[in-house]
Amino acid sequence: MLVGGFGTRLLPLTETVPKPLVPLAGRPIIDYLLDVAPHDAEVVFTLSYSGEEIRSYLESREDSDRFIFVDEEEPLGTGGAIKNCAEHLDEEFMVFNGDIISDLDSKAMIDFHHANEGIGTIALREVEDPTRFGVVDMDGDRITSFVEKPPDPPTNLINAGMYVLGPEILDMIPEGKVSIEREVFPKAVEHGLFGFRFDGLWTDVGTLPSYLLAMNDLLERRVSRGEISEPVLVAPDASVESELTAPVDVGKGARIGKGCRIRNCAILEGAVVGDGAVVDSAIVSPGAVVREKDVIAASILGRSGERI
Repeated sequence: MLVGGFGTRLLPLTETVPKPLVPLAGRPIIDYLLDVAPHDAEVVFTLSYSGEEIRSYLESREDSDRFIFVDEEEPLGTGGAIKNCAEHLDEEFMVFNGDIISDLDSKAMIDFHHANEGIGTIALREVEDPTRFGVVDMDGDRITSFVEKPPDPPTNLINAGMYVLGPEILDMIPEGKVSIEREVFPKAVEHGLFGFRFDGLWTDVGTLPSYLLAMNDLLERRVSRGEISEPVLVAPDASVESELTAPVDVGKGARIGKGCRIRNCAILEGAVVGDGAVVDSAIVSPGAVVREKDVIAASILGRSGERI
């Protein structure tokens, strides 16, 4: 699991909370990754920025005995981070980018990989705008080309940030800082790189809009399971004196005053929203304060009051 990034696209939230530990619909992002990973396998975490906080959280989980932690002294990129874990990857392995929320069926993807006997399998999704992602061209299930963030994409099938790889691919990754998407996958195509297409839940939570989209999707699923009556999640010890317009996630110990307009947002742990304030399509960081009658719209409010 590649969880060593800085999370710059979620600043200022990630100045105080490492992105893998950012709360999303009541749980840290990293918990959703572990939901999808094979539950009977060892999990290797690549740690860099805020590594000790992430390690401390993971070691508190009941299943922590299967976790392995590998530190990066300096950022190595996606390929370099995988290469840095080589001593633990002497068999076939899966890779998960640390900011992807999905309901991928890992077993089905592994079975698909075995059936094709290639060097690797990439989970693929169809999206309306593929220009922000790695894009593939296909011949049946086989990937014939892989281009990272092309201005003129050949298809709308994108790299979904989850892979099954054979250990031999490690020989294709040079030492140092390496992007597996830009420098390794285009070369791996000729060795048998396959695409596993899947539907269902998938989003990159690296930006404010995608975070809110993932929050809505996750809350809607909890509605469908009868856990909540509408896509509004309020922690038991939160204090809310205003109407909430879904989707909304209110974290532990948060307080929302009177006469507020709260819509499509996350008010995270310990945050305070003063009377008459407006929070719309936004994230209020843990411990942050929205002053009375202030407006926070389409932005992230940091603990120190900065907003992006």
